[in-house]
Amino acid sequence: MRWRLSEPQDEGALLRLSCEPMRTKVDLIWGYNEIRCSEDCTNLQSYTLESNGQVIGCAMAWDWPGGYRYLNGLRLEAKIPARPTRSFWRLAFDSLLGDAKYAWTSIGAENLRARRLLESGVRWLPRYTLRQKITTWFIPLSRRQARCPRSAQLDQELGIESADWRRVAISSGNGCAFRLGRLLYSLGLP
Repeated sequence: MRWRLSEPQDEGALLRLSCEPMRTKVDLIWGYNEIRCSEDCTNLQSYTLESNGQVIGCAMAWDWPGGYRYLNGLRLEAKIPARPTRSFWRLAFDSLLGDAKYAWTSIGAENLRARRLLESGVRWLPRYTLRQKITTWFIPLSRRQARCPRSAQLDQELGIESADWRRVAISSGNGCAFRLGRLLYSLGLP
């Protein structure tokens, strides 16, 4: 496996990977229509994990206003041929963090693989500290409506120019909340 800076020809594979569902009770897609960061952010770096000439993983990082680094979009293909090694994770985090003293990210509570890794406390990874728990509710959309509609109010709250380059969708799920969301959506609720 080889970890490297992404090249323009990798963009299609990176966009495909960004839309890999996160497997939980409700499979959530939180991806992108194009590789970029918010208008207020700088120094976007996109990385690719390659095996036998195939893109099997990716991650991005950028500088957030206030001097922080944001780590985003770490995705590994579902059928990854081997588990990444310690040296891979060390190289990946070193390249994503650069010389930043602090970085932040968000991880789904049910993303146990990522949480186990980051919360393990091993010395070969950066120290990870949970800062805040956030609960988010999503109304399931059909696949054709997965592109985020432009919302001036949301953009203003997030402090960005536009969020129409992101994708949010629920690809599948089970349980009461998922069925309730589908019912409300079928009744025409936004």
